[in-house]
Amino acid sequence: MQAKIDAALSTVQKGSRTYACIIASGTDLNSIRSILAPRYDPAFGKPKGTLFVKPGTGLEKQAVLEIEAQKVSLAIISFQIPFRVSD
Repeated sequence: MQAKIDAALSTVQKGSRTYACIIASGTDLNSIRSILAPRYDPAFGKPKGTLFVKPGTGLEKQAVLEIEAQKVSLAIISFQIPFRVSD
């Protein structure tokens, strides 16, 4: 799992042409449907995937605004500090 997170973080770092990356479970067959649906559909279960966006972009600002509007807790992790997630 840590390798996936490291790859996602390096994909959206400054200087990259990629603005966003999503990591999702391959064991949940509804992951792709849930992520690519234009609106959240409870038929696919709770929200899936983790969104990584390039810091300082409009996409990051929009994501934060949407999270704040939904009153969902947000943990902001500095992209400069390495972190570990156990499998």
